[in-house]
Formats: sequence, structure tokens, C-alpha cells
Amino acid sequence: MNLETSIEYVKGIGPEKAKLIKSVLGISTVEDLLNFFPLRYLDKSKVHKVSQLHDVTTDVQLKGKITNIQEVQTGKTKRLSAKFNDDTGTMDLVWFQYSKWLKEQLPINQEIYIFGKINVFNNQYSMPHPEIEVEEKKDAENRLRPIYPSSEKLTKRGLGQRFFQTVLRTICKEIPNLIQETSLII
Repeated sequence: MNLETSIEYVKGIGPEKAKLIKSVLGISTVEDLLNFFPLRYLDKSKVHKVSQLHDVTTDVQLKGKITNIQEVQTGKTKRLSAKFNDDTGTMDLVWFQYSKWLKEQLPINQEIYIFGKINVFNNQYSMPHPEIEVEEKKDAENRLRPIYPSSEKLTKRGLGQRFFQTVLRTICKEIPNLIQETSLII
């Protein structure tokens, strides 16, 4: 692999995804990917407590346990609701669109990290569709998460933030092989 290599040869991309990425973002080479900079970063270095949520205006990360999961029927629609507890309080986690698989995968009574936007409804905090990481699988090095430009067309085809974060992490590991350092002899 070098800087002029087509992105279709990068692990995890292939010809179909490469064609889509090129048509939407104009990225066709490894060098283009290296110059595909994030719009911003999510800071996942701080862990909040439920009791601190009244001061929060951005996405937050909390550490605690899911203690109860239930399906709630409201008219014709169903949603999945769970209680999340830490040592300072309780809040609701909500999924408006979910599958049986998600319900079975939620870790009950296990230390987890959740991340997402906080909503307030009837003076009760809730987090719709939170990201969930089990504590032993938490990536300590991934505290600042890059957010890349995207589109609905890419996301629908599975080319979301995680995809670009993974591909760029793979390419960055190859930087010593991609770029030759020049030495100056005087």
C-alpha cells in the first residue's frame, strides 16, 4: 500500500464501497483518506453521574448498571425501556426502534458505560438509543472520538462513523510504511 493506492484495496472497503465513497465524498486514494479530517471530536474522557445531569448540555457518558428491561406498548407502537442506575440515581434508556436481538444483548446487572444525549420528560432523565460498552471491553485509548462528514446514503449502506474510524485507524497504523522520512545531510 502507498499513498496513491485506490481505497478499494484498503482492508474493509472493497470495490463497491470504494465506488460509493468516491461518488459521495470524492475520496479515491489512501492519501485522500488521510486528508479526510473529522468535523469535530466527541469527548468520552469524563464520566458523569445521574445526579449531575441537570448541568449537562452535550452528549454524556455515564457508568452504572441496567437493572430492568421491558417492552412498552403505546397505541400501535412498541418501544424498549430500561432502567439505568449508578450510585447517585436512576434514569431511563429508551429504544423506539429495536429488535429482539438488541433486547437479548443488553447486559443486565453488569457494569457498563452508556453514551448519548440526555432528554427530560416529566422531570425524569432519559437517553434514547444510547451507545453501550461493557466495562471490560471499554477502549481506554478511544476517549476522543472523531466525527467525520457523512451522508444518509453512506450511513444506510453501513458506512457510518465506526466504519470510517476503523478504516482510518488501520491506515494510520501503516503511516511508517506509507511516508518516507527524508534525512538532510549537510
